[in-house]
Amino acid sequence: MLDTFLKGVESRGISILKDVEGYRRDWTPLLALEEYLGKDIGKPIAVLKVSNNDQISEIVKLANKYKVCLVPFS
Repeated sequence: MLDTFLKGVESRGISILKDVEGYRRDWTPLLALEEYLGKDIGKPIAVLKVSNNDQISEIVKLANKYKVCLVPFS
C-alpha cells in the first residue's frame, strides 16, 4: 500500500525527498538526549515536500485511502 500511496503522490507532482536524515526527530530535549545516548530513534520511510495547501489536502486524501500514517513536520 505504501508504494501505491507514493506513486499517487508523485503523480500529483508532489516531491518525495531522498535525504530523510534531517527529519528523524523533532528537537525536543528528551529526543536529543536519547539520540546522544545512542538510542535508535528510527527514520521516516518518506518525506514529502509540498508547495501549496492543495497538495497537503491531496496527501491526506491519499493517506486515508491507502491507510498510511502521516506525521506533520514543519
